[in-house]
Amino acid sequence: MFISPPFKEILPGWRKSIIDVATRPLLLSTTTHQTNKNLVTVKARIPSSSLGSLPYSLSTSHVSSLTSSSAFITTSATTTIVKPSKLSRRNYTAEKVRCGTSKQVAVVGAGAVGSTIALLTMMKNVASEILLVDKAKDFALGQTWDLADANIVNSTKVRQGTLKQAGQAEVIVIATGAKQQPGESRQQLIDRNYEMLKETIDGMQPIQKDGVMVLVTNPVDTLTLIAQNISGLPRNQVFGSGTYLDTCRLTVYLSDLFNISPSCIHAYVLGEHGDSQFIAWDAASIGGRPLNSFPEIRQLDKETVRLAIANKAMDIIDYKGSTYYGIGACGASICESILRNALNIRPLSVYVKEFDTVLSIPSKLGAKGIEQIMPVPLSPGEHKQLMESAATLRAIGERYQK
Repeated sequence: MFISPPFKEILPGWRKSIIDVATRPLLLSTTTHQTNKNLVTVKARIPSSSLGSLPYSLSTSHVSSLTSSSAFITTSATTTIVKPSKLSRRNYTAEKVRCGTSKQVAVVGAGAVGSTIALLTMMKNVASEILLVDKAKDFALGQTWDLADANIVNSTKVRQGTLKQAGQAEVIVIATGAKQQPGESRQQLIDRNYEMLKETIDGMQPIQKDGVMVLVTNPVDTLTLIAQNISGLPRNQVFGSGTYLDTCRLTVYLSDLFNISPSCIHAYVLGEHGDSQFIAWDAASIGGRPLNSFPEIRQLDKETVRLAIANKAMDIIDYKGSTYYGIGACGASICESILRNALNIRPLSVYVKEFDTVLSIPSKLGAKGIEQIMPVPLSPGEHKQLMESAATLRAIGERYQK
């Protein structure tokens, strides 16, 4: 579906109401009135099955004809006429026509993780544009071209961008960072990534005030705390992927154990995305039944399971050198939740005032970022593990507090 470039905006409110209920792209035609060049008539073809969802005023006042398979709706409104644009048809994406707005995701870091997030977000068709940013500009350009070739089923545009441009995106994904070198301490790694993160965020300034920043770079909890301190954004708009991936790994493990769909399993890995993470067994359930009530769980060595989940990344790295599909899927899911305002609950790296640090707690995720922290009931032993995890992260993070 395409509205010709001479009209910059055509019935923005009405158009959105109509198109949101359509089950497939509409055929729109525009006619300029001879007596008033600013008055435009728009004709839209809508499946009859969608008529029940139309606003009352439209369904009663603007239906001009109806057949067994479709309805034609005609209305008019004043619009500003501009000179024909040189922009291509592709720039007028279906997403912009459908939503009347541009939703941009900027991915900083065009490596394996960043490009996977970009690809999977593109496939979800939740953004009108994905901006790929990397210091290695030629590499980023190549990644952009490759991603564009994969975009054969939807309208998302992919292009290379700058840090300044990334700072104006609705969602900013930070997927750039140094890897730990042999013999390098964790503190040394954090120091190196601190400098890289500061340079990245400084290059984005001023960041748009409603932007949401998502970190997927490790160590994600500490780097999220640093980003909260230097970005200038509210804490709820800056968070990390946290133990979301660990939780997915646990869900897959339990799904295999019980031979049941992962969607029926509700269980969380909480605390640090790292050595001190723990599984909230007491809050876990399958189909509404407490997980601890299953004989299979009572027979498990839970500490062995915890360590297996925590160390799974290293197992993958031993075989293929790095991990990116899992975290890429998590990153794309986070972008989708924000852009769709899905209000999903995910275990993410968020600032918890009680502990004065960033760690993973189930959180409601929507268009404004973290909309609410949703703690789950913990056993005394699990609560102790949470406190210990918080103490570990707080001690590391104090060095980088303002």
